[in-house]
Amino acid sequence: MFEEVAVVIGSVLIVSSWFPQIVKLYRTKSAKDISIKFLTIITIGTALLVPHSISLGDIFFIALNSSASIVSGITVLLAFNYRKHNPEPNGDS
Repeated sequence: MFEEVAVVIGSVLIVSSWFPQIVKLYRTKSAKDISIKFLTIITIGTALLVPHSISLGDIFFIALNSSASIVSGITVLLAFNYRKHNPEPNGDS
């Protein structure tokens, strides 16, 4: 029982940790302090873990990796969009 509660709480914390960054990107319309390379790696990594978690049949792992992939993907898209409209002189950080 404790393990399942810990997994749920941990998953919620991991996924919700992306929301302050998404909100900041949306409000400032600036991605100058964001590493798009890092975000892309995280997005690809979590997306690749989804089929593995499905094969394990672990609903918490499926939900975590799917959600993390989606929110990190949203962050990447926002960062690309704001970089395209407000290019930084030094390129990608």
